[in-house]
Amino acid sequence: LGMAFQIVDDCLDYTGTETQVGKSLGSDLHQGKVTLPLIYLMERLSEAEGRWLTERLRSQLSERDEHRIHSLVEQYGVAHEALARADSFLQSARARLAAIVVGTSMAKQARESLELAADYILRRRR
Repeated sequence: LGMAFQIVDDCLDYTGTETQVGKSLGSDLHQGKVTLPLIYLMERLSEAEGRWLTERLRSQLSERDEHRIHSLVEQYGVAHEALARADSFLQSARARLAAIVVGTSMAKQARESLELAADYILRRRR
């Protein structure tokens, strides 16, 4: 669940709204953090574009650079690809939760709480 949550959070940095995310958009990008969408993007860029992106992440990004990076993320569909990865983590988590034998009310509550967390992660990405 944690991996899915983080990937969704990273994608929302590019595709979400500040209200939806609960923080300023682009904060990871401003801090030079390499998240899954950026990793997928780097895999698809030409060598020259990859060097450009790497150089930009090492310095203060201009507004123009940020817009270009956001455009590249959209152009290459890497946020959607990362969200698909988050979905696979959610499916795995749900399968593991379903396998838990609930013998006590505490175990039942724990499982229900984790199922609610999975539902929240799924809703948050939309």
